[in-house]
Amino acid sequence: MRWWRRPRLGDSDENDWSYIRKDGSRFAVRLSVTPLTDDAGNVTGFLGIGKDVSAQKIAEEALRDSERRMRLIADNMPAVVAYFDREERYRFANSMLAQRVGVDTVSLIGRTIREVRGEAIYATIAEHVAGVLRGEHVTFEGLGPDTDGDHYYRSVYVPDVGAGGDVRGFYAMMSTSPT
Repeated sequence: MRWWRRPRLGDSDENDWSYIRKDGSRFAVRLSVTPLTDDAGNVTGFLGIGKDVSAQKIAEEALRDSERRMRLIADNMPAVVAYFDREERYRFANSMLAQRVGVDTVSLIGRTIREVRGEAIYATIAEHVAGVLRGEHVTFEGLGPDTDGDHYYRSVYVPDVGAGGDVRGFYAMMSTSPT
């Protein structure tokens, strides 16, 4: 769609475009176009504002690359890795966790620990969850069920503390071995 089609109909439009500098290099520009109208509502012209968003586009691509690398590393570790918010909802889960609980990672996101692991398992970790949400670094061990039988596990809960000192959630890492 051309930049002027929506403004010509009376609607504002904003799109990112690639422009070429005199030296031939490209840069990203966010072009916002608003129609100018007379008292009768007829479009008489356009107001366009362009902003160089090259640095933002580079930063966004770097963030996507970093997220891809972290996901690849987390999904190929022989350990469970997860992140929970203050309401104890999964916000991140690696493939090892999904394998251990028998569901895919996408279906874990947004569900609580209780919903996924059940009341019996939650009861064994509730005090540790409460501790990490108070800002404590928690390490504990035990024997617990898995999709393929009982396993010995070692868990580490690390609080995610914001700039103001508030606990925003926590990271959970767990290694297991068969009994």
